Parts: sequence; C-alpha cells; structure tokens
Amino acid sequence: MNRIRGMRPLALFVGGGDVPANIDGRSFLPVLHGETKTHRKRIFTTHSGNLKMNVYLSRSIRTDRYKLIYNPHPEFAFTSYIDLLLRETSGDYCKQWTQRAKTDKHAAEVVARYYDRPEYELFDLQEDPDEQTNLAGKPEWRQVQRDLLTELNGWMKEQGDALTVFHEPLMLNAPETWVPRRR
Repeated sequence: MNRIRGMRPLALFVGGGDVPANIDGRSFLPVLHGETKTHRKRIFTTHSGNLKMNVYLSRSIRTDRYKLIYNPHPEFAFTSYIDLLLRETSGDYCKQWTQRAKTDKHAAEVVARYYDRPEYELFDLQEDPDEQTNLAGKPEWRQVQRDLLTELNGWMKEQGDALTVFHEPLMLNAPETWVPRRR
C-alpha cells in the first residue's frame, strides 16, 4: 500500500536531494527495488471537498485486510461533478443508472447507496474485495470496527483534523437540490 505522500520523499531521494525527517511521507523506493513487498501496514485518507460540487467529508483507514470509512455527516447527500453537472457529452452512466432506477429495484438500490452514505462503512477486503457488504455495526465485527476507529481518531487528532465543512452541503432530505439533472 502506498499513498500520494510517498511520492515526495521518493522524488527527493531519486533526484539526489535530502529527505527531511519532518515530512509526512516515506519513500517507497525499497518496494520498487524489490527489497520489500510491503510499504505500510495502514493508510489514512481524507476528503474534505473541493468547491461546491464535492462537499461530502470522509475519513478512512485501510489495512491489508480491512477498510473503515467514517462519514461524519451522513445527513449530507454524496454528490460530485459527475452527477451535478450532467451534460449531453458526459455522465452517461450516471444518467442511465438514474433513469433505470425508476423501474429497476437493483438500480434504485445502487443509486440510493451512492447518495446516501452511512456514518460508518467497514469492509473485509479479503472476503469482499469489491466492498459490497458493509459490516459496520454488526455485532461480530464490533471489535474490528472499534480498533480501526480508535486508530483513525488518534490519527485525526494528531493531524489537527477539525472536520471542517468548506462549502454549503446539499442535504439528503432535500433531493430537489441534488437530484441528477441535465444542464
């Protein structure tokens, strides 16, 4: 596993520069040289939005086996440029799924799952690599969820993550503001 922050120390090292000890990131050059097969035991991710199209916040922790996603505002509709800026020449699959959802139960479930994200999503990546079965909240997975959430919360605190919402969100209970529409 690697994350984009691993590129900076790699580029510095390959370019002959010194890698400062205080940067967040580690070169994955040993993996590229075949000296090791693994780079990190866990990866933390954040999404805090960009402008008004992607307002939905999420944080996650991923290990080789599990992924826990924390959606701090499940009352927000998950939206993006793909569904909010439908045009004649783009977003066809979004238009097709939305149209099909009017008459097809499975398509309706897929579309609903896209917009309506639960507070926690937990996936066993060995058993469910396509992340189709959310294990969050299930009693037999409670300890895994608790352990990952403890790590994620610790990392967020270390980063000074205030879970800031940078733009006005589109609320799940106001679909007239976000239902896919043609521009």
